Amino acid sequence: MAAKFSCFSGSVHALVPHGAPRRSTDSSAPVAGVYEHIHRLTGVPVPESRRSAVDSAPTGQSRTQYAYGAPVGGVVGLRAFALQVGADEDFGRREKIRFGGIDYWWHELAFAPTGNTFSALTASIETQVTKHRAYYVEGLAKYHAYPVAEGKRLELTLLDASGRSDDAISVFMPNSHHLGALTSAVAAGTPFALFSSETFVKNTGRAALSLADDSQLLPLSG
Repeated sequence: MAAKFSCFSGSVHALVPHGAPRRSTDSSAPVAGVYEHIHRLTGVPVPESRRSAVDSAPTGQSRTQYAYGAPVGGVVGLRAFALQVGADEDFGRREKIRFGGIDYWWHELAFAPTGNTFSALTASIETQVTKHRAYYVEGLAKYHAYPVAEGKRLELTLLDASGRSDDAISVFMPNSHHLGALTSAVAAGTPFALFSSETFVKNTGRAALSLADDSQLLPLSG
């Protein structure tokens, strides 16, 4: 597999769909009243380049005008968040998810039935200019995963679970025993949820997601 990164460190490009996620800093606080809580995403690997941006909880009221909500625990927590947004759209418009020092509105983070289409996901990957950008994705397996890169990686193709797009997205992951068991014998249409903060564009020109370990992939019961 040959691939190139399609994104670079720097300021946010105007072409990124749905606006750019706001970077969180200790010196600037969100405008009061815009949203209620920020929920830290835990339980998934943080890219090395973003670890220094992961801040601790505020120590004084003067530092911030928002409150921290309950942490969101990995892909399981994001799935529960997605179900809550599906039941209460206002919830998704007032709560943010923080990962790697960046705060995301749900419509910036989610590419799932409660979020954007895979067409928007592809466009976001192709036009982003920051190297690490978070994505929560729900999709349906097109077929089982197969080994690539001399058997070191697995490639799983997902279809848009929302039904609003015919696009597909490739997901690359380590060819570990656990991930192999999750993906190598799945039937077409098997639903998955995942979290990715590493993206690239394949040598075929198609956008793709990358996972670092099995904490980032969750098979769904339906």
